[in-house]
Amino acid sequence: MFALANIGSVIGALRYARIGGASLVVAGSLFSLFAIITAGRNHWLAALVSGGPFVLSGILFLVADRRPHTDDVTIALTPDSEARPSLDLVRFEFAM
Repeated sequence: MFALANIGSVIGALRYARIGGASLVVAGSLFSLFAIITAGRNHWLAALVSGGPFVLSGILFLVADRRPHTDDVTIALTPDSEARPSLDLVRFEFAM
């Protein structure tokens, strides 16, 4: 059941970063809690291995969503083009 919640959270995070990131943190925390309760020994290692990656990726989704979104920069690469790409997100289009 927890695995289905985590898979759904990952799929949701790809489209809606804030909602998916928050649900990844919650589902990963529940997965870690389940591991702590059911693990025989090494409770914290079991929690870190089972839920840690989901919590970490959820936090990264939330941090990435806080950054301001800018429009994509399109640069047409033609023989007479003298456009200089910036360090922002660049989408290249090749003219034939």
